[in-house]
Amino acid sequence: MSIKKPLIVACLILSAPLISGCAPEFNPPPGYVGGFLWGSDKSRTIVVQPGDTLYTVSRRYDVPTKAIAARNDIRPPFVLTVGQTLILDPARRHTVTAGQSLNAIAKIYDVDLALLASANDLRQPYALKPGQVIWIPDPFTQAAQPTRNERPDIDVAETAVAPPRRSVITSESLAPPPGTPAPSSTFVPPPAPMPPPAPIATAPKPVAPPAPSPVAPPLEEPKPGAETQVAAIPPSQLPDPAPRAASRFAWPIAGKVIANFGPAGGGLHNDGINIAAAAGSEVRAADNGVVAYAGNELRGFGNLLLIKHADGWTTAYAHNDKLLVKRGDAVTQGQVIATVGRTGNVDTPQLHFEVRKGTQAMNPTEFLTAR
Repeated sequence: MSIKKPLIVACLILSAPLISGCAPEFNPPPGYVGGFLWGSDKSRTIVVQPGDTLYTVSRRYDVPTKAIAARNDIRPPFVLTVGQTLILDPARRHTVTAGQSLNAIAKIYDVDLALLASANDLRQPYALKPGQVIWIPDPFTQAAQPTRNERPDIDVAETAVAPPRRSVITSESLAPPPGTPAPSSTFVPPPAPMPPPAPIATAPKPVAPPAPSPVAPPLEEPKPGAETQVAAIPPSQLPDPAPRAASRFAWPIAGKVIANFGPAGGGLHNDGINIAAAAGSEVRAADNGVVAYAGNELRGFGNLLLIKHADGWTTAYAHNDKLLVKRGDAVTQGQVIATVGRTGNVDTPQLHFEVRKGTQAMNPTEFLTAR
């Protein structure tokens, strides 16, 4: 089976190849920690047990609380109920090295700086310490990001611990219960913001003008031959996708569906469908859009394309042989964007195809044209 990872997960490491053709092998930068802790590229499904909260589930499975909330559409007051099924996506992390800045990490993984800061509850000036663990949002997360003013970011201070039943989160619930043993997971959630220090009586000082609104520092121009430099079009500056060509997506390729959307056995989940096809067959864009990702950094997916469409839709195309478009390219419905291959974790030629609304993986067959 294939890629079953959120493709939110849903996310960006967007240090994607910017040329057509076969994507090069991913060469992880120093400090990269692959987050596929359960030995699979697939998402995992779990059932909420009595006493479970977003915090305890996060620590148990090493998945950030924000990722769990976004993936499962859990909204304030971020409550879990016993028996609820959650889809958990493997998280990717980076361990900060001496002298490394958040801006440098954002460039390495080609992630929007503001998204990276928000995902880790960091505020300017984004001070980092050696050994600090940074969660790297995946390409699906970034492709699904709305405009800054569409909705507020989820605050991890709110999601750090949710009550086990239908009670309301309180500020006192942000820490684990006293005496709770440290989990075996190596992931350490970002600390909650420290309260401001108590005021100290001093002589009056001139009032400084208010600080300007946080703005991501400008990105440096990539150096020739630097594989891990930021791409030519920063993620936050992707062109707006053209209007949808139709109300339903077109099939990206003809072939037999060999894996359906949904549970994939062993507590795993397939976020799309897998379509068998001859190697080298043409893969076509399911609708008008803009290429949000073109690369192979996500384990199990092989050469992967993400296309962002109007109205918050994203489609994914994995296991390709060759990628014929690059990030930032505008594509039209039916345009050839790749060729079928067997890259990633599959051993026969096929295409893994996903349809997402925001960060939510949808059953593609419900949104595709009749065959």
